[in-house]
Amino acid sequence: MKWRRANKWLQWLICWTVGWLILGTGGLPVVAQDASDAEVKRRLTFIEERLDGHQQHTEIWHGAWTVINGGATVGLAISAGLASSGDDRINFATQSVVALIGVGDQYLFRPIPGLGGAQPIRTIPDTTPEERREKLAKAEAILRASAAREAERTGWIYHAGNAALNGLAGTVIGVFGDTKDGIIAGAAGFFGGIAYAFSEPWGRQKDLRDYERLAAGLSVAKSIRWSVASSGGGLMLRYHF
Repeated sequence: MKWRRANKWLQWLICWTVGWLILGTGGLPVVAQDASDAEVKRRLTFIEERLDGHQQHTEIWHGAWTVINGGATVGLAISAGLASSGDDRINFATQSVVALIGVGDQYLFRPIPGLGGAQPIRTIPDTTPEERREKLAKAEAILRASAAREAERTGWIYHAGNAALNGLAGTVIGVFGDTKDGIIAGAAGFFGGIAYAFSEPWGRQKDLRDYERLAAGLSVAKSIRWSVASSGGGLMLRYHF
């Protein structure tokens, strides 16, 4: 009976989170401003360089969290099926659902903009001025979406959702399983959500500010930008200026 009631709570947890993620996402309308063909080319070059500057960090982040969330989803689901006690089944199953929501966030609800760097932009035809203008509009859309994504991690909506999701998961585990397990799972999930957000590439809001200065005809000062890159069998912190 306890397991059936917990299962209903898990179903409600999934539905609530999916709804929150859908309502909490949305793109910013972007239209390329009127400009000469030479100016369009200059802006495209700028955006492509900035997107390429974040490509490796973005891909490392995406791959690492796919392994973490995907592995946790499968591993905890198996553990729940093999668990000998009802408390453990509820604990592992609930945490598996939370990890699955993380996978859904990466691939369905909030795919990270800029994955692949500027390559998606380069594949767009640009043989005519009209095509280049359309290409610029799509490049601007990615740049703005990337900046908006970076802003989300310091906004209250993401952190309130993170706290609510993991608080609810911990409550389900504590009420229908073991109270201590619920506290540990809720806290671990909450801090995992913070690490998930703040390990994303940084500097994307500055890229947008620099681009807006460029489009307004103002000078763009060179500055140091940090990123994460792979090096042999590990990672390195590098800077661009």
